[in-house]
Amino acid sequence: MIESSKVIKDRVIKNRLQAGLAISLSVGLLSLTLAACNQSGQEGQHKREIKPAVKLSTDASHIAQQTYQFILKTEPVLTAQPVDVSQLDAQVFQPIRQLLLRWNTEVKQSDSVVGDQYTICRGALISLDSWARSIQNQIPGQADKQAIFEKQKSLCEKVLQNPIQQPQ
Repeated sequence: MIESSKVIKDRVIKNRLQAGLAISLSVGLLSLTLAACNQSGQEGQHKREIKPAVKLSTDASHIAQQTYQFILKTEPVLTAQPVDVSQLDAQVFQPIRQLLLRWNTEVKQSDSVVGDQYTICRGALISLDSWARSIQNQIPGQADKQAIFEKQKSLCEKVLQNPIQQPQ
């Protein structure tokens, strides 16, 4: 009986040593693999600069003014006869996408009247896009889309000329 318990103890010790050795080898191989991956990726890459996020603001007057200036610059491209459809993407659609992205990322959406008054200019930008797409795709109703754009453009102009003052 004593011999059998000694044999069992020896087996337990042997199993524990094997398990410990296996874990040690696994950890060692894993650390070598991770170190090799880390070093090979650093040779051809530059460190990326992390830029701070843009501060959100309820004051959309600056981007509304830029939107209105873009509208004034772009409208003659769409009213020219004939419209150069091949240039619409570069002159109209890409800048519209960039401005809309800026509206979404830089202007905090709020319930305030002051913050929302400038969204009329964003709406004018969207109606300009709709009108330009109807020209590009030769869709009927271009005159209706142009009329909607003209109305929103004039509202945007009025808002920029007479902004509502923010309460103190």
